[in-house]
Amino acid sequence: MSSVRRTSVSLLLACAVGLVACTRQEEPSGNGQDDQAFLKVRTTAISQASRSLTAVTGQSLAVDAVIGITLKGADTPADYAYSNVPYTLESIEMTETSATEQWTTPSDIILRRPKATLTAYYPYDEQIDPYAVNINGMDGIDWLYCPWTTEVISARWPDVTLTMHHAQAILRVELRREGYAGEGKLKFIKIASTALAMQGVFNTSTGSYTTTSGTSLIDQQYAEGEELQLPADPNVICSDEWFFLPVALSSSEDVDITFTVKVDKRSLETTTTISPSAFQCGRIHLFPLKVMNSELEVSPVTIIPWETQDDSHNMKPTN
Repeated sequence: MSSVRRTSVSLLLACAVGLVACTRQEEPSGNGQDDQAFLKVRTTAISQASRSLTAVTGQSLAVDAVIGITLKGADTPADYAYSNVPYTLESIEMTETSATEQWTTPSDIILRRPKATLTAYYPYDEQIDPYAVNINGMDGIDWLYCPWTTEVISARWPDVTLTMHHAQAILRVELRREGYAGEGKLKFIKIASTALAMQGVFNTSTGSYTTTSGTSLIDQQYAEGEELQLPADPNVICSDEWFFLPVALSSSEDVDITFTVKVDKRSLETTTTISPSAFQCGRIHLFPLKVMNSELEVSPVTIIPWETQDDSHNMKPTN
């Protein structure tokens, strides 16, 4: 099965979203007379905008999660800059209305009087370039990013709240049998469309990415003894899911998406069309499939906001 991992939901952190500097009313935590101060990560929250409105919900990283922060001065970036500095979430103190996070770093970012801006990503990797992260959806990593923040960051304003975004989308299939009389062991699932890519290079500072050509195929092979089992009850489903990158297409015409499964010794295939704008990062795209004796039937895609997913299937929270 695919090893997709994603962040766990913590509704108590919803209040953390929106603590941006442009709306700060509290006194600055830095000393206004000081020329320097240590950067303090106050809270992280993971953003999820619905398709119909820009509602933001909160999700949290787990304790021991490590993010990478890159900072540059707004006016003198060449002289005032830090790249890919690790910050570790040591603890979370929960109350009925809020959560306080404690972050540590082995290498402090020292803020100056001039204003600065920063970007962050998760999970941290000391070897990667934050401006060019290689992503492969089959790796099952939930890459998160915070683009260049608009908060006022300086020695006077050393506290920062990071709003993280999902860099990828999710494609989920839910399979059920419809008159299929075989044992129901799924050997592979393949999904092909020019509207998706499994690999790309991601810029965590802007949220932009370029997809790798020739990777428009989800190819999930199940080893012997680890096959996905089609339930005998037609009212019960089995499912799998994968991260992917939506591909920006120049045409507005619908594009094909083809599903191929091998169940027992039979290969079944079906093709449907989708809008080129249907796939979007930070959302789950659900395709129901019915497995019959001689054909495969797909229903129209359902778009599910990330935070309303069902954890009872294969996708598990990131630890």
